[in-house]
Amino acid sequence: MPINITHLCIHTITVQENNPVHDGAGGHPDNWEDVHIDIRARVRPVSAAERSQWGGLPAILSHIVYVADASLSIRENNRILFGSRAFDVLGVRNVDEWDKYLIVNVREIR
Repeated sequence: MPINITHLCIHTITVQENNPVHDGAGGHPDNWEDVHIDIRARVRPVSAAERSQWGGLPAILSHIVYVADASLSIRENNRILFGSRAFDVLGVRNVDEWDKYLIVNVREIR
């Protein structure tokens, strides 16, 4: 039976998508736009054990975000805002394809 994580989602996040624009000089600066606002989620840092599962490279994975709405389109090229912090999305899983929640692996942008 699928797990309901709604009661654990005590944080609010925003999901952004990058739509670069031409700057007139041949460049394409980033242009982050909100695609999902006020999403219920849980943001937590990864443990030392989880980091070792990623080959011991702490720079790769810094946090895991649990999203209670599996219908959202969150992709690897997205960014997540949590308060004043920003995270690059590294991977997204729809656990057991139950469409109950997403697990999003992220790296904090410093």
